[in-house]
Amino acid sequence: MAMPAGSTTRAPVATGTSPYSSFYDVKPTMNTSYKVVYSGYTATSTYDDNYVASESAPFTVAVVRDVKIDNAKARMTIKGKVKPDYKNQKVKIKVKKGKRYVKFKTIKTTSKSTFQVRLPAPGAAPRSSSSRSRSPGNAQFVTYSDVWYTYTY
Repeated sequence: MAMPAGSTTRAPVATGTSPYSSFYDVKPTMNTSYKVVYSGYTATSTYDDNYVASESAPFTVAVVRDVKIDNAKARMTIKGKVKPDYKNQKVKIKVKKGKRYVKFKTIKTTSKSTFQVRLPAPGAAPRSSSSRSRSPGNAQFVTYSDVWYTYTY
């Protein structure tokens, strides 16, 4: 039984007739709470056992948004696309200063859920710097965070 984020009722996802089929393929599209329900068994002869109906404790499968990051044509610029539907939402960009990431820029996605940002150069060669993007989570998705590196030769 599954209950997607925002729903109040559980819906059946898969059923099995064998007690040995304990693995089911489920692919949630958002945070979903699951539980396994057993309907029980009543003996049909004196040699069978009775089994009481039971259910497992609820467990949640967290889902992260699908974010594709790529290089843009301009130097030191990255572009990205966030799925599903992340129109006009904030994406926080942080750069590494010493051992910590500090805020560089907060940008908004376009109406097509894409974004583009020009990163600061890492300095004199040879040097590298790392940056991190983050989109906050909500009831349907957990927080997304990704790190990428920039090199100077």
